Amino acid sequence: MALQGTLKDFGLADIFQLIGQQNKTGVLVVKNNEQEVRITFKDGNVVKADSTSREKKELLGNMLVRADVLSQQQLDQALDLQRRTLKRLGDILVELGFVEAGVLKEFTKLQTTETIYKLFLWTAGTYEFTQAEPGDVDAQGFEPIRGESVLMEGFRMVDEWPLIRKKISSYAMTFRIIRQVQATRKAEPAAPKSKEADFLDGIDEAFGAMAGDQAPPPADEDDKLGPNERLVFNLVQPGREVQKLIDLSRLGEFETCKALFNLIQEGYLDGIPAAPRAGSGLAEGGALEPRQVRGSRLNRVQQVLGYALAGLAGLALMWALGLTPSAMTSSRLRGVPAQQLRDAVGEVALERIRHALEVHKLRTGTYPETLDALVETGLLQRYETHQPYVRAFAYARDGKGYRLVRPYY
Repeated sequence: MALQGTLKDFGLADIFQLIGQQNKTGVLVVKNNEQEVRITFKDGNVVKADSTSREKKELLGNMLVRADVLSQQQLDQALDLQRRTLKRLGDILVELGFVEAGVLKEFTKLQTTETIYKLFLWTAGTYEFTQAEPGDVDAQGFEPIRGESVLMEGFRMVDEWPLIRKKISSYAMTFRIIRQVQATRKAEPAAPKSKEADFLDGIDEAFGAMAGDQAPPPADEDDKLGPNERLVFNLVQPGREVQKLIDLSRLGEFETCKALFNLIQEGYLDGIPAAPRAGSGLAEGGALEPRQVRGSRLNRVQQVLGYALAGLAGLALMWALGLTPSAMTSSRLRGVPAQQLRDAVGEVALERIRHALEVHKLRTGTYPETLDALVETGLLQRYETHQPYVRAFAYARDGKGYRLVRPYY
């Protein structure tokens, strides 16, 4: 599968969705000016991610040092051995007994996910995916990450960062503990149930959820805190900055800052602002730039809905392979008649336009007058108003609703 182009025409989420659903193995190279990220896939799952512009603090050895897992002296010794043997730094650290294999996998996976999530900041660039045989793939040793989970996590981060930023405004912030987090209340062991009783309880819970019944409140307010909040709270010390908490928690930038945000909201911590300095603010050292996270929640909902369409991957693949309307009218694909293929793609395109129309209505309160309005607001690309046909889809407002019909050709 030859897949290349620009992120403006074919977004990062489309690429991940396509590679994941097609269970492809190979390397995706994404470039933007001086930056280049290489993501390795195996059977549609992410197994490695490297960045040529990775900052010093993002290098594996420095991550281990900042997390107090490794000393600077040990890292220098391992780097010297690496220069002489050309072995992987991680393998050397394990061989020397400086780092346990399980800990190394944890940090390698964290480094990979942090690299990928920063790609969601990119609004422009190019991509190229090159297929490879599974045996030729150089993986990092951690359990492969499903492309769908990367997408959903990436969209969640983009959606929630603006709210978190209101409380966690700088990586140089420190915190004051207002009240302590108590230990999680342990539930009394329940008496064993028969299979029939367990089944009936499940039915009752299901009907309760359908009726809108809510679960009873927790016995203690502290029980509402998740494991991330508890972990980060235990790391908070006077004078310890956000960046150090990120390093020690091993949760990554987003999850650490979200835990701090929740602790502030629930009244456990009070943030102490720091004077801005180079490299300390979220705008310089954070996961997202302010101008890149101002998209509304509706934008994110629209994206997730669109990418969740199972047929979108097939549609993107056909377009990437050059199956233009003229090509599909004169050829066959794996024995499928051209007309049948075009109709199938047309159904997916219709669904894509319907989603865009609904998001437009959520934003403005009404459906647009023309499909061009969806293009102008960025809800559709120009080609999506007619793909896979030569003529555009027929659209017209109809009272409070609309009519959307496929063209004949």
